[in-house]
Amino acid sequence: MRRLELVADCSACVGLCCVAHPFDRSEDFAFDKGAGEPCRHLLPNFRCGIHARRLELGCRGCVVYGCYGAGQSVVARFAELSSVERLEVFLVLKSLHEQLWMLQEALARCPRGAQSLRTRMTELLDELECYATAEVNSILAARCERLEAQTQGLLRELGRELTDHGQ
Repeated sequence: MRRLELVADCSACVGLCCVAHPFDRSEDFAFDKGAGEPCRHLLPNFRCGIHARRLELGCRGCVVYGCYGAGQSVVARFAELSSVERLEVFLVLKSLHEQLWMLQEALARCPRGAQSLRTRMTELLDELECYATAEVNSILAARCERLEAQTQGLLRELGRELTDHGQ
């Protein structure tokens, strides 16, 4: 199965992450923002008004954030959805894309001799990819908690495998 491109392209998005996620004033964010509320720095053209100065202006969380390509996927595939529905799909796809990215990276580091682990990683990658490329109702039906637990379990198992073999 051909794998999804899991790299964010903000130029092909409409600032979904700048609206979807809540955050509290902290060392990562200079102000509070509620879920579904546009960031005060999101411009009408969906670009960041402080992009070059995010660190300087206290938005370190924005610098380190990545959607793994979920934003542009939602924009390209689901233009007909309402803004609320697109945010909902974005949040699920972001989780699926992040898990896909982690498992792809883990599989690349998995010893060739750990065939059972490699097989289970590949099977979960295929399942995640099926959800991530499905239609809206299937995406929203994805059991992200179960999938995240499976991903974390495989990552822990890989960690033990690498530790046991001194890698």
